[in-house]
Amino acid sequence: MNRVAAFLPVSLVVAAAMVLAGATAPASAAPSDGYASWTVAGTPGAYTGAVALPAGFSVTTVASTSRAFATASGNSSWLPVASPPGQLVGSSQGKPYVSINPTSTTVPSTTTFSFASPTPVGVWGAAFGDIDAELLSISATDATGAPVAAADLGVTSFNYCDATPNSCSAQTLQLVLPTLTSAATSVSAEDPLCPATQLNCNTQGGSIWITPLVSLSTLSITSTHKSGNPAAQMWFASVARTVAGVITLGELPPVEVQLVEPDGDVIASVVTEPDGRFALPPVIPADDYVLRIDPDVAPEAPVIPIDVSAGDVVSVVLDAEEVVPPVDPPVDPVVADPAAQAAARGLAATGTDQRPVVVIAAVLLAAGAVTLTVGAVVRKRRGGNR
Repeated sequence: MNRVAAFLPVSLVVAAAMVLAGATAPASAAPSDGYASWTVAGTPGAYTGAVALPAGFSVTTVASTSRAFATASGNSSWLPVASPPGQLVGSSQGKPYVSINPTSTTVPSTTTFSFASPTPVGVWGAAFGDIDAELLSISATDATGAPVAAADLGVTSFNYCDATPNSCSAQTLQLVLPTLTSAATSVSAEDPLCPATQLNCNTQGGSIWITPLVSLSTLSITSTHKSGNPAAQMWFASVARTVAGVITLGELPPVEVQLVEPDGDVIASVVTEPDGRFALPPVIPADDYVLRIDPDVAPEAPVIPIDVSAGDVVSVVLDAEEVVPPVDPPVDPVVADPAAQAAARGLAATGTDQRPVVVIAAVLLAAGAVTLTVGAVVRKRRGGNR
């Protein structure tokens, strides 16, 4: 058997797959760990960027013709845990968002998110807050590129001031819910009293929450000016799960632990602490991940199925009684010996293996040299006696 790495006892593999309680492991991820971070560049009317979500989510890029597309910290305006998005992904307090404006008072802006692979369903969403002085229109394309029906966009309205605690200042206006108007493949949200009633063009907390019911390849938002200087807030978030535990690897140094999708892609990895503990970056929910040690280090080590569809998995135990590190391959004598290389070239040219001749000649030559040396010494001594 190849002893590059020893097989683990079956009982320990089973125990690891069952997620043993009480194993040493870091704390699980906070729900709000699923809020996106943003990378944005460009100039007014021509912005591009990337949206970083938990590992396993589709690679997401964005292009916007918004007059401004600035990021904010989320410390002064945020979605409460009791709001619709908060109930899925936690509070957005301290989590960044972007602001979307119309391109101008006469030209709507379009902000389009593109997904490198079809998005998952039921574990992510986008929220838009402070909708008052603009009209927002939402549309999308599905995994095949076809327009998504309005009902499948999963749009609901709420007001994030209608929860405690919240980030809203005191106000005398009644809390406003944006009005939703559906077309065949889009949903629009607005305060219908703006601009006729100017007070309604400067309200707080009017929001919508989008949770698509089908996989998407694109999501587009159009912002049309109605009054003043509208700036809708946008949060992007997915449910986040943690995979963590401890690995005992005999005499091996800290190693890389990898979480792998069914297609073989490594979506998250981390190097273990000196004591074997590890905690992978947050990942999206799924029931078909596999946890493994870097196969370059331990190619025979077993893999463990990981199901984080319903919650974190933070007590993984992978215990090996003995793991033998990889060894350098044996040195080929033909490669190491110049004479053998020459003989090999002779074999290729003549069809006759000259390596025995070379070896015998080398042995005879060595023996002859010894004989000559000994003989010379004897003669010298004999001459001296004369």
